Amino acid sequence: MPSIDNARIYSHYRYILWIFILISLIITIILVFYSLSSAKITVFIPMQSTAISKEFTISANPEKNNSFSIGGEILEEDLSDTLAVRPAKTESKEQILSGSITIINNSSKDQPLVSGTRLLSENGILFRTNKTIAVPARRSVQVEAKADDAAAGPVLAPQKFTIVALWPGLQDKIYGAISDLIIAETEIVRITERGDIDKAKLDLEKILYAKGLAALRAKNIGNLKITDNLIIKEMIDFSHTGIADKAQAEFTAEGKMRLTAIAVDPESVKSALLTGQENMVLSKESIERIADPVLKISSLDLKNDSARIIAKITIPANSPKTDPFIVKSLAGKTPNEIAEYFKRSVYAKEVEVKMSPINLPVLLSPAENIKIDYVPSPL
Repeated sequence: MPSIDNARIYSHYRYILWIFILISLIITIILVFYSLSSAKITVFIPMQSTAISKEFTISANPEKNNSFSIGGEILEEDLSDTLAVRPAKTESKEQILSGSITIINNSSKDQPLVSGTRLLSENGILFRTNKTIAVPARRSVQVEAKADDAAAGPVLAPQKFTIVALWPGLQDKIYGAISDLIIAETEIVRITERGDIDKAKLDLEKILYAKGLAALRAKNIGNLKITDNLIIKEMIDFSHTGIADKAQAEFTAEGKMRLTAIAVDPESVKSALLTGQENMVLSKESIERIADPVLKISSLDLKNDSARIIAKITIPANSPKTDPFIVKSLAGKTPNEIAEYFKRSVYAKEVEVKMSPINLPVLLSPAENIKIDYVPSPL
């Protein structure tokens, strides 16, 4: 049988085992938390970009050893086009009462009727034919006619028309007739306004500019480029058939435009802008981040085939680079200590420290889980 002493020893070892398991569990939790924890440090620093502006002479044969002379080409394009325009304003207009009337000749002789022959309907509406016709004997002919009174009508069908100028003895044998109702229909007419003419000119300018720009860029100019700011457009002629305040279903507008463009290589301009900036140390990556220069024409001399342009580039501020040793040294520091460090080292305006999964009084993340972002400080 186990003795009392053996039972006490067993109980003592079991107590030690539980303590060991508990300590191992706590250490494991701490290690897992440490390996999974991360931190994001956002540093708000003043980032001021640098602008460089110069004026350059552009010519096909730039001066050698002159940093203010750039190679380029001056191009011209003349073009013309015609635009059909429908006025925007519409009005309702009542048409003249008109229709087709059949002239019936029951006599034995042909009957000529001149243009403007009067036809009187049974309800007293007077019509006039619009052309001269000849109605063969015992035949019928259709003719278009319109009423003297636009507001008269309608003329119901069937109805007989008396030919006023005929001898009364022939009016029963030669007369007009309709089988369909004649009514005055409302017509929608377009009215040309001054605004339609002005808009036509603007639209035509846009069309001509787009065509001219496409033609210029289709030219063989190598690595040179044409930007909108280096184009002068000139409307050298504009004419139209529009008449203000007149009813017109459509009118035409014609225009001629001349485009003069300066083609340059943006990379050459950028390089020329950076030449002489010895006080600026720029890496290859920094130069690649610089956008193409903003260009505008200063002067243009077509006679001597030369021009002057103003070019400007903006060099973005570089974000500080953090040494891996510095990142490791941040571990174990409080958020306030981290903020004080960046305010001293990079003149940070504000520092934001966010820890994951929970915020702690000190930073307990491994260096590889610490991310530092430099962003421009708000003004």
